[in-house]
Amino acid sequence: MSTTTSTVHRCRPIPQRRRTTIHIEQNRSTTPTARRCRALPNRQGVRIMQYTKLFGALALAVWLLAVSTVQAHAPFEGSVPKDGATLSAEEVPEQFELKFGHTLRLTSAVLRRHEGEAVSLETPNRPASEHSLALPELAPGHYVVQWRGIAADGHVMSGSVEFTVAAR
Repeated sequence: MSTTTSTVHRCRPIPQRRRTTIHIEQNRSTTPTARRCRALPNRQGVRIMQYTKLFGALALAVWLLAVSTVQAHAPFEGSVPKDGATLSAEEVPEQFELKFGHTLRLTSAVLRRHEGEAVSLETPNRPASEHSLALPELAPGHYVVQWRGIAADGHVMSGSVEFTVAAR
């Protein structure tokens, strides 16, 4: 019995037009022997293909997530007072509140009386999903607050809220 061991390769006849690789058997003796074997799938190539598929799936998932976020912008969720509300003089809040689904930096807010008077409301210089703006003393009448802001995704958003202060 021989004390040398060698790696066993399964070789098949090689077609002439196929790519071939040479596998070397290393005996425990010092002489390497080479023989031609049919090209077998390269493990490294298989791993590269697996990683490529994985990377492609991850890239697709990130892209879909980004698209859904961009389409969301910063949806307007409501205000205090609500749009179309009629308030008595006692119900008029000191602060006008705007609520959004995502963060938004409010760039301007203007309170307009139906007759045309306009008052610029002081806006905070920070992104937030809820903004409170100080209201001046409101006389009975119809008011519109027009706001404009920049969402976290960079899109310009604008809107308006109308409410009425009833006479006593």
